Amino acid sequence: WAVLDIKTGVRSTATPLQLAMQALLAAPDCHLPPEAMVRYELSVKKNGKYALFEHTSRSDFDTVREILHDHCYGR
Repeated sequence: WAVLDIKTGVRSTATPLQLAMQALLAAPDCHLPPEAMVRYELSVKKNGKYALFEHTSRSDFDTVREILHDHCYGR
């Protein structure tokens, strides 16, 4: 299983975190731990050229969980 996000414009350092969040949300439906899901970013330029990037850092999930905890429960 995988999550894929199609992006246009300038690449963002937030994309790996966004994909980790999407994996957290999709994982229960896939009966997988979120970290088992492959995370892809498809970057598309105005001229039609594209590049596919795989985001593999496990620490993205730790960061997302911290953000969720801080947002939902405060510090």
